[in-house]
Parts: sequence; C-alpha cells; structure tokens
Amino acid sequence: MTRRIYCPIPPARHPEAEQIETEIIKWASQSGMCPRPEHMDKMAGTLPAHLTGQILPGAPAGRLVTITKFFAWLFAFDDSHYDEVVTPPDPARMAATCARLVRVLETRTLPRDATAFESGLHEITQQLTALAGPDQIRRWLTAMRAYLFSLMWKTANRCSHVTPGLDAYALMRIHGGAVMTTVTLLDVGDGYEVPPEDFRLPALQALTEMCSLLVSWDNDLLSRAKEQHTSDRQNLIDVLAAEHHIGMEEALDEAIAVRNLLLARFIELRDRTAPLTGSTTHRYLASMSQWIRANLDWSLTTCRYRLTGPVTELTDQPSAAESLRTHPSSLFSIGNWWQPLVRRPAQVRTG
Repeated sequence: MTRRIYCPIPPARHPEAEQIETEIIKWASQSGMCPRPEHMDKMAGTLPAHLTGQILPGAPAGRLVTITKFFAWLFAFDDSHYDEVVTPPDPARMAATCARLVRVLETRTLPRDATAFESGLHEITQQLTALAGPDQIRRWLTAMRAYLFSLMWKTANRCSHVTPGLDAYALMRIHGGAVMTTVTLLDVGDGYEVPPEDFRLPALQALTEMCSLLVSWDNDLLSRAKEQHTSDRQNLIDVLAAEHHIGMEEALDEAIAVRNLLLARFIELRDRTAPLTGSTTHRYLASMSQWIRANLDWSLTTCRYRLTGPVTELTDQPSAAESLRTHPSSLFSIGNWWQPLVRRPAQVRTG
C-alpha cells in the first residue's frame, strides 16, 4: 500500500542551483571533511544546493552559497560522527567534540589542533557574521548549542539502546535534527531580517518550532529504512511502536497521521499569524513553508535516502480525521501549539 504525505505547499527551485552545487562540492572536497572518495561520492549525491535552492528559490546567489556550505557541513558532520558510524558513538567523546565546536562558535577562534569540522564551522561562522545582524547571529548560535546538546542526548540513548518516549522525543527532536539551526538562517539567506518584536509573538515562536519538528519528522518517515542497519531506534515510527506496543506498519500509519495533523495546524496558525506582521515576516513564513515542501521533494530524489519504501507520494488534500492513540496536542512538549496564540504582546508604556 502506498502511503501519502499531505503537503499543499507548491514546489520551487533556484535558477542557479546547479552552479552552486558545483561550487559546494569543490569546497567540501577541499575542506577535509570528506577525506575518502566514498565520502565525496555521498556528498555529491546528497545534492545540498538542490535542497537549499528549493528552500530559498529567490535568494541572492552569494548568500545561498554560504547557507549551502552550512548544510553541507551538517550533512558531513552527521555522517562522520553519528549517522554512518558502524558502532554507537561514545557519549563522552561526543560531548568533548560538541564542547569544542561550541567554543569555536563562542570565541570565533580556532584551536591549534583544529579538526576539519572545526575549521569548516569557523569559516562558515565568519561568513554568516558578515551577512547577518547581531540578533540573527544570536538566534543561530542558540540553535547550534541546542542542536549539539540534543546530539549528546541522542548519542547516550543510542549507546544504551534506549528508545525514548513520545513526549521526550518530540521535545528533543525540535533541535536534535539540526533543522532549527537552518530555520534561524532563512532571513539571512534571503537578505532581510525579521523584526525582533515579531519573533516575540508566541505564534511565530510556535511556527518556528513546528517547522523544525515537521521537517525532522518527515526525515524520520523517509530515512527509517536507511537507518535499519544501525541499532539506533530514535525515529518517530520506532518511538510510536514502543509507546503503543504496536507493529511497524501500524506505527507508520500513526506517524503519518500525527505528522499530517501537525502540518494542518502549522498552515492554520501561519495563515492566522500573517495579518499581524509585515512584509519581511511574510517572507519568513513563506520560507518556513518552503522548507517543509523542499525537504519532501529533495528526499524523494537525493541518493542520501535511496527510497524504496512505502512513503513515496505527496498529496495536497488533507486526510480525513483519523483516530489517534495520542493526539499531539496532548503532549506537554508541544501541546501549547494548539492553544490560542494569535495575539500581540501587550505594549509596555514608560514615562
């Protein structure tokens, strides 16, 4: 049976994606992050610029190059330190690796014995600093710390053969897939800045988190077959199977239904939030939507996932209401997304 993922967001494409892809693959080859031919083959087949070009189809080419370097860094780092390792990574070693990366970000300097990943991140940080304002960089650094912290949590679970509960998994997956580190750069990549007062809107905060979790959960649906050669069971399908004591086919149906509910809520809240904001924030809302669609289109074509599984088609029609064992609105970690959020914070008068 073919399952379908709901996504009414239309696709898009950057006209210079092919040229940027060539530039990024050359940069990755020279960076030292992909030292073996098979590493470079995987990076080339990952098509990072095809992904970023679909997320930001109107971005200035120079800015998109920097954003795509960061995506390539994330892909290479994940493969080298977590996703493609044969044995579970050591939690203590992962903590030390992440601590050094955080320090590179905080000090904007490199240690004398810098690794290729530390050097690459330092270069990207310098380029982003030249393109972004202080608030934008601060948001990105906060997201990077959260991602690296979540990676340590994932590593400890994997080493101990732990499948987390649904509530804990939803909370940590907001940051654990590194998607939030890229969502915070959407306005940087397109060459504008979301007003700080808009980021203080509870609805925009929720939408930003929802975008991150949606992309991460879609990755779970589309990458699970690839991950079966490892002992890692930190995937929405495995989490639901363990949570409800059900088989994998039933858990897959449950995962798609939960994910579709979340996208429906994202679209509803996005459309109710837009009238409260100006043109720059409208662009940010559109870019978050495009991230969700771009990830699906890219995942179905990149060799990174080599999809042959049951989730292969998209639909722009919402599915009928389904009976779920756990509605996402009942979870502590993300239940606030279903609360009334469309309101401006009260203005504080002084003097």
